Amino acid sequence: MRITQVTNRPSEVPKRYRAIIVDDEFDIKHGLATYFPWERYRFTLVNCFDHGKDALEFALKNSTDVLIADIRMPGFSGIDIAKGIYEHGLDTIVVFISAYRDFDYAQAAIKYGVVDYLLKPTSFEDIGRMLESVRMRLDERTVMSENSVQTSDNEPGYYLSLVEMVKTYVLHHLPDVTLQTVADSVYVCPQYLSRIFKEYTGETFSEYLMRARMLESTKLLRQPDLRIYEISELVGYSNPKNFARAFRNFFGTTPFAFRVSGTADTTKRQLFDTTGTKCR
Repeated sequence: MRITQVTNRPSEVPKRYRAIIVDDEFDIKHGLATYFPWERYRFTLVNCFDHGKDALEFALKNSTDVLIADIRMPGFSGIDIAKGIYEHGLDTIVVFISAYRDFDYAQAAIKYGVVDYLLKPTSFEDIGRMLESVRMRLDERTVMSENSVQTSDNEPGYYLSLVEMVKTYVLHHLPDVTLQTVADSVYVCPQYLSRIFKEYTGETFSEYLMRARMLESTKLLRQPDLRIYEISELVGYSNPKNFARAFRNFFGTTPFAFRVSGTADTTKRQLFDTTGTKCR
């Protein structure tokens, strides 16, 4: 699948983004700081921290594009950091790297908008793929911010900004999101929001929500210690049978079969990329 990317003048997209690391294990920090090729992915590692509270305080005072954090740290965990970033409304993207993976962590990660979760031990290749994905998000955000005109709801820039806020809200609230809750969050009526979303993305809000839930579920299904009923709750299905039915209708296979094989027929389903941009 080839994704149509947003293009702009090169000078309008930053050549480098700022990253920080927080981990109480010296070897991990030292290895990433010393040997990982940050420049290859258009990132600059600006600081490393042993303690989560120090990392959050830095992010609150300094421009930070991505924060890579361990989960279990004494005194102030990675979850505490993600919560602080979320509650202060920062644009900082949070990624977890941890030796632990369980339902509570996954639930908290989704709640606070953590965009990726890598299990230790991880390779430089895995970190590189994660940073490429993060960089695409940041590039799109940068272009959107520079091109959007938010002073009038009669201009296309406002609508694009509105759609971007809707998509971000959905990804951060998959367990319980509805059209009404999204509309309330951006202070417009549901019918108006539904029409604008369809016009500017080419798909209905319901289609986007379904796709977001299904794609997130495929990520979670690759985590063997998460049970399928737990995954169904994390993506918004209180009844595992309803989740299984939706998954089969979307991908043509069951969650269990996908977990075993790691693949699904997505050729007729993924008509859009993960940001809602039309693919050609």
